[in-house]
Amino acid sequence: MSASEPVRPQHLGGGLWSVPVPIPGMFTGDHVLPRITPHIGLYPYDRPDVDPLGDFLASLRRVAGLPAAERAEVPPAHQHRFTGLAERAHAIIGHHEDRLAEVAALLGAEPVTLWQVAAGLRWRSPWEAMAPADREMAAGEAAAHLRTLERRGVARRDGADAPIRFVRAAAA
Repeated sequence: MSASEPVRPQHLGGGLWSVPVPIPGMFTGDHVLPRITPHIGLYPYDRPDVDPLGDFLASLRRVAGLPAAERAEVPPAHQHRFTGLAERAHAIIGHHEDRLAEVAALLGAEPVTLWQVAAGLRWRSPWEAMAPADREMAAGEAAAHLRTLERRGVARRDGADAPIRFVRAAAA
């Protein structure tokens, strides 16, 4: 794989990143950061044709499997250079799998809105203290996790009316 070959979706949507010339190490942009995770949201919240978190997780698995993923120096778009790309990619996957379980635990037979799910999750700041823009980003993240759970058969949308509501999918 060359540096010019795109391997990941952008975390805010809208295309792939690639560099036309070889670069030293593995530039990860916002895709893999050394201490934080990029924002993966679904906008608009009810867009049916995409699974941004599912795509992100698949891309992280692909990046982690690259031959140079353990030994290459990684200059990300933010923070500091690091090594251990595969380990970091797996840690981010683990973070999102934990978050998917947290979202799934909020679902039951009674429909809940996207806003209720977002408000029920653990965040760095309490939900009540979040600014409106931060709550919107949190709802976008919750929507992305719900979409992945829908694709995995764990969650399903309840009805077609607004507001969007979800229930736990019946066990197969």
